[in-house]
Amino acid sequence: MAAGFSRAAGSPGAIGLAILAAVTLMLVGGVTAAAQTGGGATLVGTVKDPTGAVVNRRQVRVINTATAFVTETSTTGEGSYYVPYLAPGSYRMTVNAPGFKEYVREGLTLRSAEVPRVDITLEVGAVTDSVTVSGAAPC
Repeated sequence: MAAGFSRAAGSPGAIGLAILAAVTLMLVGGVTAAAQTGGGATLVGTVKDPTGAVVNRRQVRVINTATAFVTETSTTGEGSYYVPYLAPGSYRMTVNAPGFKEYVREGLTLRSAEVPRVDITLEVGAVTDSVTVSGAAPC
């Protein structure tokens, strides 16, 4: 055979190569699609004070209420947070910041590949006080 590796259409070798190429494309496509969704939910939002100023570099905790698995992150300099790879289920979310009441959100239900935005406004008060919000994620 020449350097171009030419095969006659319909020959057993050409059919085998075509099948191999098709299987490879299906596998790569499936892996890529799975990597894009990952099956997990992602929580995003911004934490602010009552005046609308962002609250930066504060701890955000997301707790799976069925497994007690805790995921922690901190707000950025712009007050935003990002919590990826959360398994579908029910969650409790807390935010703590000095000079503010603890924020607690109960009953946050997440579904696969969902990206709900949960913006938080903290209330001024002692850290020992808490504000509890109940309900599902906004649609």
